[in-house]
Amino acid sequence: MAILHRQSTNSGTSERRYEIETQAPAGAFPARLVDVMETFGVERPSFDDPSKMEVKDVTTLLFAIRDDEGKVHLVQTWEMTLSANEKSALIKLLQSWKGEAPPVDGTYDYCTEIGNVAQVTVAHKTSRKGTTYAVAAGVAPLMAAAADQAPKLEEVVIPGGARAEAMQATTTVAPEASTENTADGEKDPF
Repeated sequence: MAILHRQSTNSGTSERRYEIETQAPAGAFPARLVDVMETFGVERPSFDDPSKMEVKDVTTLLFAIRDDEGKVHLVQTWEMTLSANEKSALIKLLQSWKGEAPPVDGTYDYCTEIGNVAQVTVAHKTSRKGTTYAVAAGVAPLMAAAADQAPKLEEVVIPGGARAEAMQATTTVAPEASTENTADGEKDPF
């Protein structure tokens, strides 16, 4: 369950990702949120002081889009700290999608957005290792007339199965792991 409560945290770099085999094309597409991956208790180096470890709860959103030939593709967001802080990436994403900040008083579960449509901007990024990957770089409201262009939930196969229920972290990120940001300020998942 993804109930948002006001807290003060920073986002980090350790990734728990969906294993997507086919890269989504770049561009803006009608999309549907098909799953949310939450991981609680992730231990990793602090962004402010990589020599110190911190424990974070993180989330990744998975969207389905349809390309020009009608093929369904999956694209995920960067991993975000599960934080209700107004400056958090999660709150900014939800605000850009819904047009207003979600309630952070414990009454809103962002997993209830699964099945809802959005306009998703897919960007192609290249990791420090030279791997090109697709990422949901922007999420905005979708015009009602385009809602039927987004893939239906039943058309989507989620790699590894749906994860809308929380999972407990089973990995620890080494203190020497890179906390370097990519050029545009987002975390590099590779």
